[in-house]
Amino acid sequence: MNSNVERKIIYEENDVSYTFTLFENVLHIEAVWQTDYAMWTTTIECTALSNEKIADESKIDTSYIVTNYTPTDKFNIINDYVNKMLNPKEYVVCFKKVKNADTALVIEIITKYQYSEKEDVSMILIDPKPIGFNDKILKNVDIHKNSTNIRFSQLKDEINTRLVVLEDGHKALRTDVSYMSDDYIIKEELDEALAQKHKELDDIFAKVTTVDDIIVKFSEKMKTELVGMEKNLTEKMTQMQSTFDTKYAEMENKMKSMQSAFDIKYAELEKTNADKITTTLTALQGQMTKLQTDLETCMSKLPQ
Repeated sequence: MNSNVERKIIYEENDVSYTFTLFENVLHIEAVWQTDYAMWTTTIECTALSNEKIADESKIDTSYIVTNYTPTDKFNIINDYVNKMLNPKEYVVCFKKVKNADTALVIEIITKYQYSEKEDVSMILIDPKPIGFNDKILKNVDIHKNSTNIRFSQLKDEINTRLVVLEDGHKALRTDVSYMSDDYIIKEELDEALAQKHKELDDIFAKVTTVDDIIVKFSEKMKTELVGMEKNLTEKMTQMQSTFDTKYAEMENKMKSMQSAFDIKYAELEKTNADKITTTLTALQGQMTKLQTDLETCMSKLPQ
Protein backbone atom coordinates (compact mmCIF):
# COMPACT_ATOMS: atom_id res chain seq x y z
CA MET A 1 0.00 0.00 0.00
CA ASN A 2 1.22 3.51 -0.86
CA SER A 3 2.82 5.05 2.25
CA ASN A 4 2.16 8.57 0.91
CA VAL A 5 -1.58 8.13 1.44
CA GLU A 6 -2.86 9.06 4.90
CA ARG A 7 -4.76 6.27 6.65
CA LYS A 8 -6.92 6.78 9.73
CA ILE A 9 -8.69 4.61 12.33
CA ILE A 10 -11.20 5.90 14.90
CA TYR A 11 -11.95 3.45 17.70
CA GLU A 12 -13.51 3.65 21.17
CA GLU A 13 -12.87 1.37 24.13
CA ASN A 14 -13.12 1.82 27.93
CA ASP A 15 -14.74 5.29 27.45
CA VAL A 16 -11.64 6.44 25.52
CA SER A 17 -11.85 7.56 21.89
CA TYR A 18 -8.67 6.72 19.93
CA THR A 19 -7.62 8.23 16.59
CA PHE A 20 -4.76 6.46 14.77
CA THR A 21 -3.26 8.34 11.79
CA LEU A 22 -0.56 6.76 9.58
CA PHE A 23 1.38 8.74 6.99
CA GLU A 24 4.76 7.88 5.45
CA ASN A 25 5.44 5.21 8.10
CA VAL A 26 4.85 7.69 10.96
CA LEU A 27 2.03 6.75 13.33
CA HIS A 28 0.31 9.52 15.30
CA ILE A 29 -2.08 8.52 18.08
CA GLU A 30 -4.50 10.79 19.94
CA ALA A 31 -6.81 9.63 22.74
CA VAL A 32 -9.65 11.51 24.46
CA TRP A 33 -11.27 10.39 27.73
CA GLN A 34 -14.94 11.34 27.93
CA THR A 35 -15.50 10.41 31.60
CA ASP A 36 -13.34 13.21 33.05
CA TYR A 37 -12.02 15.11 30.05
CA ALA A 38 -8.37 14.29 29.42
CA MET A 39 -6.13 13.88 26.37
CA TRP A 40 -3.12 11.75 25.45
CA THR A 41 -0.95 11.89 22.35
CA THR A 42 2.17 10.31 20.89
CA THR A 43 4.01 10.01 17.58
CA ILE A 44 5.82 6.79 16.65
CA GLU A 45 8.53 6.88 14.01
CA CYS A 46 10.58 4.04 12.54
CA THR A 47 13.58 3.78 14.90
CA ALA A 48 16.05 1.15 16.04
CA LEU A 49 15.04 -1.26 18.81
CA SER A 50 17.34 0.42 21.34
CA ASN A 51 15.58 3.73 20.78
CA GLU A 52 12.01 2.39 20.66
CA LYS A 53 9.66 3.90 23.21
CA ILE A 54 8.76 1.08 25.62
CA ALA A 55 7.24 0.81 29.07
CA ASP A 56 9.35 1.77 32.08
CA GLU A 57 9.70 -1.14 34.51
CA SER A 58 9.05 1.25 37.39
CA LYS A 59 5.55 1.88 35.97
CA ILE A 60 4.74 -1.66 34.74
CA ASP A 61 4.76 -4.61 37.14
CA THR A 62 5.79 -7.23 34.56
CA SER A 63 8.90 -7.28 32.37
CA TYR A 64 8.37 -7.88 28.67
CA ILE A 65 10.21 -9.00 25.56
CA VAL A 66 9.49 -6.22 23.08
CA THR A 67 9.02 -6.99 19.40
CA ASN A 68 10.28 -4.22 17.16
CA TYR A 69 7.22 -3.59 14.99
CA THR A 70 7.36 -0.68 12.57
CA PRO A 71 4.70 2.05 12.89
CA THR A 72 2.96 0.60 9.80
CA ASP A 73 2.96 -2.90 11.35
CA LYS A 74 1.34 -1.54 14.51
CA PHE A 75 -1.26 0.38 12.51
CA ASN A 76 -2.15 -2.70 10.41
CA ILE A 77 -2.46 -4.96 13.48
CA ILE A 78 -4.72 -2.44 15.26
CA ASN A 79 -6.74 -1.97 12.06
CA ASP A 80 -7.32 -5.75 11.81
CA TYR A 81 -8.28 -5.82 15.51
CA VAL A 82 -10.80 -2.98 15.11
CA ASN A 83 -12.33 -4.64 12.02
CA LYS A 84 -12.39 -8.06 13.76
CA MET A 85 -10.00 -9.54 11.19
CA LEU A 86 -7.17 -10.37 13.61
CA ASN A 87 -6.28 -14.03 14.16
CA PRO A 88 -6.34 -14.47 17.97
CA LYS A 89 -3.92 -17.40 17.65
CA GLU A 90 -1.29 -15.04 16.25
CA TYR A 91 -1.99 -11.65 17.84
CA VAL A 92 -3.83 -10.15 20.80
CA VAL A 93 -4.40 -6.40 21.15
CA CYS A 94 -5.16 -5.09 24.64
CA PHE A 95 -6.28 -1.50 25.38
CA LYS A 96 -5.53 -0.89 29.07
CA LYS A 97 -8.02 1.07 31.17
CA VAL A 98 -7.34 4.64 32.26
CA LYS A 99 -5.63 4.90 35.66
CA ASN A 100 -5.77 8.68 35.84
CA ALA A 101 -5.34 11.69 33.56
CA ASP A 102 -1.64 12.05 34.44
CA THR A 103 -0.59 8.46 33.65
CA ALA A 104 0.32 7.26 30.16
CA LEU A 105 -2.21 5.10 28.31
CA VAL A 106 -0.95 1.65 27.34
CA ILE A 107 -1.79 -0.47 24.29
CA GLU A 108 -0.28 -3.97 24.18
CA ILE A 109 0.32 -5.96 20.99
CA ILE A 110 0.96 -9.57 22.04
CA THR A 111 2.55 -11.92 19.49
CA LYS A 112 1.88 -15.64 19.95
CA TYR A 113 3.89 -18.53 18.49
CA GLN A 114 2.31 -21.72 17.14
CA TYR A 115 4.84 -24.18 18.54
CA SER A 116 5.92 -22.31 21.65
CA GLU A 117 4.39 -20.87 24.81
CA LYS A 118 6.58 -17.81 24.46
CA GLU A 119 4.77 -14.50 23.90
CA ASP A 120 6.37 -11.26 22.75
CA VAL A 121 4.75 -7.99 23.79
CA SER A 122 5.14 -4.65 22.05
CA MET A 123 3.87 -1.70 24.07
CA ILE A 124 2.59 1.63 22.85
CA LEU A 125 2.73 4.37 25.47
CA ILE A 126 0.52 7.42 24.84
CA ASP A 127 1.65 10.40 26.91
CA PRO A 128 -0.73 12.73 28.80
CA LYS A 129 -1.36 16.08 27.12
CA PRO A 130 -1.54 19.01 29.57
CA ILE A 131 -4.92 20.78 29.64
CA GLY A 132 -5.69 24.10 31.35
CA PHE A 133 -8.11 24.16 34.29
CA ASN A 134 -10.62 26.39 32.46
CA ASP A 135 -10.48 24.31 29.27
CA LYS A 136 -11.05 21.10 31.22
CA ILE A 137 -14.15 22.49 33.00
CA LEU A 138 -15.60 23.81 29.72
CA LYS A 139 -14.96 20.48 27.99
CA ASN A 140 -16.63 18.58 30.84
CA VAL A 141 -19.65 20.89 30.62
CA ASP A 142 -19.85 20.29 26.85
CA ILE A 143 -19.52 16.53 27.33
CA HIS A 144 -22.26 16.53 29.96
CA LYS A 145 -24.47 18.66 27.71
CA ASN A 146 -23.91 16.41 24.69
CA SER A 147 -24.52 13.19 26.64
CA THR A 148 -27.67 14.70 28.14
CA ASN A 149 -28.88 15.79 24.71
CA ILE A 150 -28.25 12.29 23.38
CA ARG A 151 -30.17 10.78 26.30
CA PHE A 152 -33.05 13.22 25.78
CA SER A 153 -33.07 12.44 22.07
CA GLN A 154 -33.28 8.74 22.88
CA LEU A 155 -36.05 9.49 25.37
CA LYS A 156 -37.96 11.50 22.74
CA ASP A 157 -37.61 8.64 20.25
CA GLU A 158 -38.83 6.19 22.87
CA ILE A 159 -41.80 8.43 23.72
CA ASN A 160 -42.66 8.88 20.04
CA THR A 161 -42.55 5.11 19.55
CA ARG A 162 -44.85 4.56 22.52
CA LEU A 163 -47.13 7.33 21.25
CA VAL A 164 -47.43 5.61 17.87
CA VAL A 165 -48.25 2.33 19.64
CA LEU A 166 -50.90 4.10 21.76
CA GLU A 167 -52.43 5.78 18.71
CA ASP A 168 -52.49 2.49 16.80
CA GLY A 169 -54.13 0.83 19.79
CA HIS A 170 -56.59 3.69 20.05
CA LYS A 171 -57.49 3.38 16.36
CA ALA A 172 -58.01 -0.34 16.79
CA LEU A 173 -60.18 0.26 19.85
CA ARG A 174 -62.20 2.91 18.04
CA THR A 175 -62.74 0.49 15.18
CA ASP A 176 -63.94 -2.14 17.61
CA VAL A 177 -66.08 0.34 19.52
CA SER A 178 -67.75 1.61 16.36
CA TYR A 179 -69.42 -1.76 16.03
CA MET A 180 -70.81 -1.55 19.55
CA SER A 181 -73.41 1.24 19.59
CA ASP A 182 -74.64 0.14 23.00
CA ASP A 183 -71.16 0.66 24.49
CA TYR A 184 -70.68 4.28 23.36
CA ILE A 185 -69.73 5.29 26.90
CA ILE A 186 -66.64 3.05 26.64
CA LYS A 187 -65.51 5.02 23.59
CA GLU A 188 -65.79 8.29 25.53
CA GLU A 189 -63.73 6.84 28.38
CA LEU A 190 -61.08 5.67 25.92
CA ASP A 191 -60.98 9.10 24.28
CA GLU A 192 -60.60 10.72 27.69
CA ALA A 193 -57.83 8.28 28.67
CA LEU A 194 -55.99 8.92 25.41
CA ALA A 195 -56.31 12.69 25.89
CA GLN A 196 -54.81 12.27 29.37
CA LYS A 197 -51.90 10.29 27.90
CA HIS A 198 -51.34 13.03 25.32
CA LYS A 199 -51.27 15.61 28.13
CA GLU A 200 -48.74 13.53 30.09
CA LEU A 201 -46.55 13.23 26.99
CA ASP A 202 -46.76 17.00 26.42
CA ASP A 203 -45.69 17.55 30.04
CA ILE A 204 -42.71 15.21 29.53
CA PHE A 205 -41.66 17.09 26.37
CA ALA A 206 -41.97 20.39 28.28
CA LYS A 207 -39.75 19.04 31.08
CA VAL A 208 -37.17 17.82 28.55
CA THR A 209 -37.08 21.28 26.95
CA THR A 210 -36.78 22.91 30.40
CA VAL A 211 -33.85 20.68 31.40
CA ASP A 212 -32.16 21.37 28.07
CA ASP A 213 -32.54 25.12 28.71
CA ILE A 214 -31.13 24.68 32.22
CA ILE A 215 -28.07 22.93 30.80
CA VAL A 216 -27.51 25.71 28.27
CA LYS A 217 -27.87 28.37 30.99
CA PHE A 218 -25.56 26.42 33.32
CA SER A 219 -22.95 26.19 30.55
CA GLU A 220 -23.18 29.93 29.90
CA LYS A 221 -23.01 30.65 33.64
CA MET A 222 -19.91 28.47 34.00
CA LYS A 223 -18.22 30.23 31.10
CA THR A 224 -19.07 33.65 32.60
CA GLU A 225 -17.79 32.61 36.05
CA LEU A 226 -14.59 31.24 34.53
CA VAL A 227 -13.99 34.49 32.67
CA GLY A 228 -14.58 36.37 35.94
CA MET A 229 -12.19 34.07 37.81
CA GLU A 230 -9.54 34.56 35.16
CA LYS A 231 -10.00 38.35 35.33
CA ASN A 232 -9.74 38.35 39.16
CA LEU A 233 -6.62 36.19 39.02
CA THR A 234 -5.06 38.55 36.48
CA GLU A 235 -5.85 41.58 38.67
CA LYS A 236 -4.45 39.88 41.78
CA MET A 237 -1.30 38.89 39.92
CA THR A 238 -0.91 42.49 38.72
CA GLN A 239 -1.36 43.80 42.29
CA MET A 240 1.13 41.26 43.64
CA GLN A 241 3.65 42.21 40.94
CA SER A 242 3.20 45.92 41.75
CA THR A 243 3.63 45.26 45.49
CA PHE A 244 6.70 43.14 44.81
CA ASP A 245 8.23 45.86 42.60
CA THR A 246 7.62 48.48 45.33
CA LYS A 247 9.12 46.29 48.08
CA TYR A 248 12.05 45.41 45.85
CA ALA A 249 12.73 49.10 45.14
CA GLU A 250 12.59 49.88 48.89
CA MET A 251 15.02 47.05 49.66
CA GLU A 252 17.32 48.20 46.86
CA ASN A 253 17.36 51.76 48.30
CA LYS A 254 18.08 50.41 51.79
CA MET A 255 20.93 48.31 50.41
CA LYS A 256 22.37 51.38 48.68
CA SER A 257 22.13 53.40 51.93
CA MET A 258 23.80 50.61 53.89
CA GLN A 259 26.54 50.33 51.26
CA SER A 260 27.13 54.10 51.38
CA ALA A 261 27.32 54.08 55.20
CA PHE A 262 29.69 51.12 55.08
CA ASP A 263 31.95 52.89 52.57
CA ILE A 264 32.10 56.00 54.80
CA LYS A 265 32.91 53.97 57.94
CA TYR A 266 35.49 51.96 56.04
CA ALA A 267 37.16 55.15 54.73
CA GLU A 268 37.20 56.65 58.24
CA LEU A 269 38.67 53.46 59.69
CA GLU A 270 41.24 53.27 56.93
CA LYS A 271 42.26 56.92 57.54
CA THR A 272 42.47 56.36 61.32
CA ASN A 273 44.62 53.27 60.85
CA ALA A 274 46.84 55.13 58.38
CA ASP A 275 47.35 57.97 60.89
CA LYS A 276 48.19 55.46 63.65
CA ILE A 277 50.66 53.67 61.41
CA THR A 278 52.31 56.97 60.42
CA THR A 279 52.61 58.03 64.09
CA THR A 280 54.02 54.65 65.07
CA LEU A 281 56.54 54.68 62.21
CA THR A 282 57.63 58.23 63.16
CA ALA A 283 58.15 57.14 66.78
CA LEU A 284 60.11 54.08 65.66
CA GLN A 285 62.21 56.26 63.36
CA GLY A 286 63.05 58.56 66.30
CA GLN A 287 63.99 55.59 68.46
CA MET A 288 66.18 54.19 65.69
CA THR A 289 67.93 57.55 65.34
CA LYS A 290 68.52 57.72 69.11
CA LEU A 291 69.88 54.16 69.13
CA GLN A 292 72.19 55.02 66.24
CA THR A 293 73.46 58.09 68.12
CA ASP A 294 74.00 56.10 71.34
CA LEU A 295 75.83 53.39 69.40
CA GLU A 296 78.14 55.91 67.79
CA THR A 297 78.85 57.47 71.22
CA CYS A 298 79.74 54.08 72.68
CA MET A 299 82.00 53.30 69.75
CA SER A 300 83.87 56.56 70.20
CA LYS A 301 84.62 55.74 73.84
CA LEU A 302 86.20 52.40 73.06
CA PRO A 303 90.07 52.27 73.15
CA GLN A 304 91.72 52.80 69.79
